Amino acid sequence: MPMKSSYPPTARRSYLSALFQFLLVALGACCASAFAADAATGTIQGRVVNAASGLFVSKAVVTVQGTNQQTYTDQFGNYAIENVPAGKVSLRVTYIGQNPLQADVNVTSGAVANQDFMFNREQATETSGEGTVVKLNEFVVNSERFKTAAEIAINEERYSPTLKNVVSAGAFGDIPDGNIGEFVKYIPGVQIGYGYGGTGMNASDSNATSISVRSFGPEMTSITIDGVPLTNASPASLTRAIGLDMMTINNASRVEVIKVATPDMPSNSPGGAINLISKSAFEYARPSLTMRVGANFNSELTDELFKKSPGPANKKTYKTLPSVDFTYVIPFRKNMGLTFTGGWSKTFNVNHRGQSDYLYDTKDINGSASYAVDLRPGGGPWVKVAGGGTATSFQEANGSELNLSNPVLYRLQATDTPNTAERTSGSIRWDWRPTPNQKLTIAYTLGLFSTVDAQRRLQFYADKSYYMDWGADYMTSYKFIPKGTVVNGTALGSDFNPKATVAQEVTTRDREGTTHTGYIQYEYRRGPWLAKVMANASRSRGSYKDFDNGHFSAMETQLTGGQIKFTGINEGIPGQIQFFDKTGSPLDWSKIANWSAPTIQAKSGNTEAMDQTVNIRADLSRELDFINIGDLTATAKTGYYRLQQRQKKWGLGSGYRMTYYGPALTLTDYMDDQYVGVSPGFNLPAQEWLSTYRMFKLWQDNPTYFNADSDSDKANNYTNWANQQKSITETTDEFYLMFEGKAFRNKFHWLFGAREAIATRKGYATKTNSTWNYVKTKNGEIYRDTANPNGVKLDSASSPLFAQTSAGTALRSALDAAGISYPTAAIANNSYAMKVLNLLPFSNMDGKVTGKPTFTASGAYELTENLTARLSWNRSQARPDFEDGVLVQSGVTYGITEESDPTKSPRGTIKQTNPNLKPWTADAWDLQLAYYTPAGGKISVSPYYKETKNFQETITIYESDPDWAATLLDLGLDPNEYDDYALTTVINGQGTSKTLGYEVEATQDLKAIGGWGRYFYVFGSYSHSYVKQKNTTKMSAKPMSKDTASAGISFSNKRVRILLRGLLLEEKYAGEEKTYTVAGTQYITAKYEPAQLSLDLNMSYQLTEKLSLFANARNVLNQSMDVLRYDKTGILPAYAKHVDRREFGVNWNVGIQAQF
Repeated sequence: MPMKSSYPPTARRSYLSALFQFLLVALGACCASAFAADAATGTIQGRVVNAASGLFVSKAVVTVQGTNQQTYTDQFGNYAIENVPAGKVSLRVTYIGQNPLQADVNVTSGAVANQDFMFNREQATETSGEGTVVKLNEFVVNSERFKTAAEIAINEERYSPTLKNVVSAGAFGDIPDGNIGEFVKYIPGVQIGYGYGGTGMNASDSNATSISVRSFGPEMTSITIDGVPLTNASPASLTRAIGLDMMTINNASRVEVIKVATPDMPSNSPGGAINLISKSAFEYARPSLTMRVGANFNSELTDELFKKSPGPANKKTYKTLPSVDFTYVIPFRKNMGLTFTGGWSKTFNVNHRGQSDYLYDTKDINGSASYAVDLRPGGGPWVKVAGGGTATSFQEANGSELNLSNPVLYRLQATDTPNTAERTSGSIRWDWRPTPNQKLTIAYTLGLFSTVDAQRRLQFYADKSYYMDWGADYMTSYKFIPKGTVVNGTALGSDFNPKATVAQEVTTRDREGTTHTGYIQYEYRRGPWLAKVMANASRSRGSYKDFDNGHFSAMETQLTGGQIKFTGINEGIPGQIQFFDKTGSPLDWSKIANWSAPTIQAKSGNTEAMDQTVNIRADLSRELDFINIGDLTATAKTGYYRLQQRQKKWGLGSGYRMTYYGPALTLTDYMDDQYVGVSPGFNLPAQEWLSTYRMFKLWQDNPTYFNADSDSDKANNYTNWANQQKSITETTDEFYLMFEGKAFRNKFHWLFGAREAIATRKGYATKTNSTWNYVKTKNGEIYRDTANPNGVKLDSASSPLFAQTSAGTALRSALDAAGISYPTAAIANNSYAMKVLNLLPFSNMDGKVTGKPTFTASGAYELTENLTARLSWNRSQARPDFEDGVLVQSGVTYGITEESDPTKSPRGTIKQTNPNLKPWTADAWDLQLAYYTPAGGKISVSPYYKETKNFQETITIYESDPDWAATLLDLGLDPNEYDDYALTTVINGQGTSKTLGYEVEATQDLKAIGGWGRYFYVFGSYSHSYVKQKNTTKMSAKPMSKDTASAGISFSNKRVRILLRGLLLEEKYAGEEKTYTVAGTQYITAKYEPAQLSLDLNMSYQLTEKLSLFANARNVLNQSMDVLRYDKTGILPAYAKHVDRREFGVNWNVGIQAQF
């Protein structure tokens, strides 16, 4: 189907922008009533504070008793109620978890009356004359920490007309490294990606690197700070996904997980959005300084707590590393304040990975045995070879066939990846209220991230084309047999070499990143009008470094022997590995001197990436107080939002290489002499490794020993460089209209509105020229003449272009006359000259998309004082990821190929990505029934349903297709120039995806049970989702656990605080489906991540009123991350299910905290 815009070119003016202008005119017409205040009314304003925490209270409900006049306190505890009848009125303030407050206020006509409120006044050790908190009882603050956090969250959620989860930064205890992913993973509907499986390249597999909400991937989950879009440059790919390594929770007061977006929010998160609310001095009733100094260590290295040990790179280092963070808040009375936060930490991460590869069927065997001779005593064929060299039978020593019920472990990979990560963060925020109706905020955040990373991998394997004997707990490859040996009466005509191998690979690529984010926001309120404007920018730079840090990026070698044995196999890991040379003697692979030196190639993976956004927004709202329909209140809001995002990649690429041409070396000449005596884990002895640092030093000292001048090196390096050059700039303009209000004596809170986005994209990537091997005219077409109707080839020595004949001379003369250049000799395939012609970097890819409007309609009704029902319908959109159809599409090589034979049909092929792809569209229904307990708890059930369409699909269409010409035009190509061409591209297809799920959540303190119950607080949640897809070639939902559950229990008294949190993830599908046949029956296997329970622990002890000790641990059960392969019928035996295991140890963070 064609990829046409939603509206004809002559009607591209957006419907919403027209409505936006209409609303401005309509609101302007009401200006007269905007300032026509009733002469018999006045205004009441003030602030609400909680003395138990020293924080001003957000979302407290302030009501004028006996009327429908009601408002909420803002983020900083401020409230204002206008048009209050003159005279004595009674104000009532309610806040979940606190006893209501009440005060009488005298209102003077045309004047402003001030009335502040303080919850828990008796717990403040000192207050000012104005009634604000000056001094707190820190023992009380500590014991009430979780209760305070719960109250903040529940009150924010309760009075929202749409569905969202709010979590105070103190709700889940201290988070080592401040990783936001470790914080939000306990929220229902949220799942976390780790290491490379998230968005983290060269990240520890134990570190959270991405966030997904309700089965939609991280590229469709926006993350913002105070509504400001963030950047996070990934050297790996151009992506919308926000990595977590350069973010921190330490500068946030709370986190919102928004399940239903309102029209005044960007609409690119169909699953949900994450918004961090930064700390502000206006939230605090008094100056506050909190500092923490700690140490990070891993449970696997407790015997090396205070001494240096090898790794992670080229020197011994301490593995117990420091951390420090602080928050300093300075409120200058009530109209100005500064907030400073900062943090620095270094963490050593342990990463051991064991990967077990099994053969399940003869179709897993690439190639066939070299001998159809039985090498076992007794004779008889052990391998039958069908035509084409495919093995059709493969038996172990007892004659049992290789099949799904009798698989064999033929390869083990053991990887040791020690990693040191350093994070630095800082922020400053200035809040100023120059007048009561104006507020200015300026904020800046800095994030720095760097890793020292060394991946050392061993592979042990028997060539799977050769015979081996096996059982549930062993595998023995056959022995090397030299040529001429008589076996069962037959003399071997050549060596029988089963190719038993140990391979070694060392990769050292350090990642460095910097992110700057800043914004300025101004708001002005006058009467019923509220105007807000914001401008912000964020810039992130990410790099892979090697040369700059004194090392190459990779080296590898291998050791070939005569036989390999695995014994004592348990869960895919051999208890012992034996390796023999070709004479049958044991060979110690752990000693590098026993390995043979390969051709030495020094590699670099230097890549650079940049992600930059510039954003402006303007919002205008007006209370429609001139409407007089019962007790209905309403506010109209409209706004404009522009976001320009640019992402770019450059550098040498990941595979740049130089070849060594100096004097002969042995492997011991560049053996790692620092990382010694360390086992890679999994029952293996300490291994000697190659050193990318020593090889780099050799290059530095003798640069003439290395060069990249060979044609193969030049071709390789050009390919890597060309494929690294990518850039895209996307500019999005959005308009919205929204109406919000209350009815039925403030019991019904309603909201509806619409939003529309227009996106333009400009970018470049590398184009593949499939007809590189033909002489081209100046306009890029294949050169043809009477003598050469099928074109003239560049890659054939027999081409007339190189013929020393009259025809060749005539051809060259014609080319010279036409000004066409050509080589003087044939260009070899995969040569440097070929690559230059084949890969054309900086090829433009531009487009424009006008999306259809998105809508939201939502309502919340208070069924009783404590029971609220919510219902929302929302249509949201998700723009495709930059390297997922917009700039680069898997399986679609960018290029135009013209057939050399002009008589063929189609005459050529066009393969092109589609920068005009429209967003995915998701229609969602959300329902919630929530009960808010009088003691400050919550019990809620939230079912939801989403239907997603407009997926990207790869198609091939021909000129005969009625949509062919329109599709070419939409891609910016002239159909008249490509008559009879086939087009392969990416379009918005017809498939749909349906997601059905529900979330259950409960939080409550246990004071009701009396006694010790007052010290405990419990919380828990459960999420279930089911995804069904139809006619889609792309997954709309990332593989996730269908069922997740989290729970926690805290104990807090005046000195001791303990928090234990648990997260249970149900089995998760991990892909790689394969079908095998056993005895005529087909069985489907796939990879799964088994159900996993992880526990985190936080503890603190209050030494004095100002000082406390803390200890935090992540994954206290030391759970590994496993991947299993199995079929649902159980034919695959248990011994062959384990295919991947990652082990990390327990990361601890201990230290002391001071609070003033």
